[in-house]
Amino acid sequence: MSIRLIIALLAGFMLADQASAQQRLRDCGEEPLDLPTIPGGEAISADIIRETRRAVLDYSDKVDAYLSCMDVRANTLFTYMTEKQRTQFNNDLADVHNRRRSLQIKMNEAIRAYRDSQRRN
Repeated sequence: MSIRLIIALLAGFMLADQASAQQRLRDCGEEPLDLPTIPGGEAISADIIRETRRAVLDYSDKVDAYLSCMDVRANTLFTYMTEKQRTQFNNDLADVHNRRRSLQIKMNEAIRAYRDSQRRN
């Protein structure tokens, strides 16, 4: 093999490794904060329930993407963090998940209330 080919191969491997490292350290952005509002009361319609459910599912997908990204990022960053920082990092991600879970529970309650109101009518 010529020296140029060896240098080109080494440069290619180094660039691929650097791209992989950048992917692991990519910025995940801010946590999703656009929680949909869950409707309440007797004036709820099927259309409102469907729209709200769709918004909750969209929000949940954003949370999934954010948490997955942060998990990948944690694999690299945890080696540089103290135990206290790791605990805070995990607690922050748990808070994001718990907000989503609370939203899903409220959505399920709104769906049940809507169905109960439809049965009474």
